[in-house]
Amino acid sequence: MIDEFSEFLLWEATTRDTIDFKTIYVDMTGDLIAGLHLSQIVYWHLPNSGGASKLRVYRDGHWWIAKSRAEWWDEIRLTPKQVRRSTRILKEKELVVTTVYKFNGAPTTHIRIHKENFLAVWKSVVAQRAKSICTKGPSSNGPKGKMQSAQRDKSLTETTTETTTENDGDGVASANQEALNALLSIKVSPDQAMRWAATCDPEQVIGWCEYTKVADDITNPPGLVVAMLRDGVPPPPRIEPVPEHEPVYDPLPPAEPPPPLIIPGTDLDARDVWSRVLEELRMQMTRATFDTWLGGSKVVGVDDGVITVQVRDEYAIDWLKARWIKPIQRTLSGIVGQDLQVEFVTGDEADEM
Repeated sequence: MIDEFSEFLLWEATTRDTIDFKTIYVDMTGDLIAGLHLSQIVYWHLPNSGGASKLRVYRDGHWWIAKSRAEWWDEIRLTPKQVRRSTRILKEKELVVTTVYKFNGAPTTHIRIHKENFLAVWKSVVAQRAKSICTKGPSSNGPKGKMQSAQRDKSLTETTTETTTENDGDGVASANQEALNALLSIKVSPDQAMRWAATCDPEQVIGWCEYTKVADDITNPPGLVVAMLRDGVPPPPRIEPVPEHEPVYDPLPPAEPPPPLIIPGTDLDARDVWSRVLEELRMQMTRATFDTWLGGSKVVGVDDGVITVQVRDEYAIDWLKARWIKPIQRTLSGIVGQDLQVEFVTGDEADEM
């Protein structure tokens, strides 16, 4: 039991009991609850870590989401009344399509994104946001006016130049300018870019920005970088870009699928089990954290109650062991129905197995 507020703050800093969604969905729907609902619908349309669809219901030429009222509550804490209201808003804006099919023997509302209308609304909101970045609102000491893109860039440059002048002697400002440029290059908003460049270690900022450009499984670079800077996580070792190769005109036949890795005492394939574990963990972590530390992970071996999982690098191994090994093993054991341990290895170590 937590008795001290300091203990609560520690819990708050480490727990992953969060609901992570983008504010653009609120702008698209004009409603906070509908925006949260839409965000979760989008999440279920995303592929899983293996690249396969998370949707399991295919009817009348479309993939559908089938959720009970209890499942919507478990996932995003929406009551049945809130789900009905937000669904009505999403249908009125023609962002989703609904119908009723039987699911698990009972009539259930199925829902999917109306892709054409969704993209049209999304593009419109993105364009409005881009326009607002280049527009300055009412001034406190002058008439209302608009600042075009070139003027805003000039203002941003002047602000950072003033900071540079104050710190010219020790080279700190130059590093801050490099950090600012790195953040802007991955589309972090100017306000946030100036904030993080001024308050964080420039090497940490630049390291994370460079990492997002060479890692091939990052879906939201600005969100990942801001989350890692906020949590004070140092960047992983530099990943060298893979050189491009000449196209192969006489490809070899596709390789045979690997044999199943059966967990002793069960008929379960460890690879299928790990995919289920990842789905559970994805709900417990922020998307940025999941993508960084577990994105691309896979089972490479099973032996004597131990499942061996390959992750990106040694840095990921250390981070997972320090912060997530118990929840991972608890989730794994709960799915399989027996106590199992997890051992993490890098790709080089997996090749030697």
